Amino acid sequence: MTEKSGSRFREGKWVFEGASVADLAALALLTAIALAFAWPGFSVGWSIGDEMNTALVAHKYSPADYFFDPRIYRLHNHAALTPWAIFSYELDLQIASFWLGERDPQAWVTRLHQGLSGALLLGVTYFFLRGWLLPSLALVTTAIFSLSWPAVDAYTATTSRHYVEGGIFAVLSLMAYFHAGRIPGGSVVALRVLSAFLFLLALTAKEVFAPLPVFLFLIE
Repeated sequence: MTEKSGSRFREGKWVFEGASVADLAALALLTAIALAFAWPGFSVGWSIGDEMNTALVAHKYSPADYFFDPRIYRLHNHAALTPWAIFSYELDLQIASFWLGERDPQAWVTRLHQGLSGALLLGVTYFFLRGWLLPSLALVTTAIFSLSWPAVDAYTATTSRHYVEGGIFAVLSLMAYFHAGRIPGGSVVALRVLSAFLFLLALTAKEVFAPLPVFLFLIE
């Protein structure tokens, strides 16, 4: 397959290799889309249960506590195992602490985090598709995805941010998986372990990513 086809995975090339001005322009456009939705149409509010439990656990306990101690995590949610949802809120607290000197995330902090998470998801999606498609097709496909209702709903609501950040981990896991064994001099074991670790992080964000390994086998 030739370079013209755009399939870097099959050619043994990194998806980020040879990134051009056109790629950077595509990323700028996708970032603008994410921020445009995350700012004026953004829903800062949490549901009552989410707000109380997430804030309680994030303020009172460390990430190690709610990631590795089931008793503490269950203070947040009895029905799912998604500690990244708490950690995502913790990132708001850390950003507020850094910029404002207090662990009290104001609306602009949450919006900034939300918009950047959406932009990063669209960026890694674009480069993943760039591994299979020409840049123009990768951009159009990612733009269509970015404007779909599920995507817009996910990166414009605080309660859905862990879907977005889980999606980032899932796409990066796919990248690592498909690069394994195809990059000259690259370590198959290291990339597969990295893929598995990123998949695990995606699961800590939302259990909806559990079928990802099946998807990998179907593509292979």
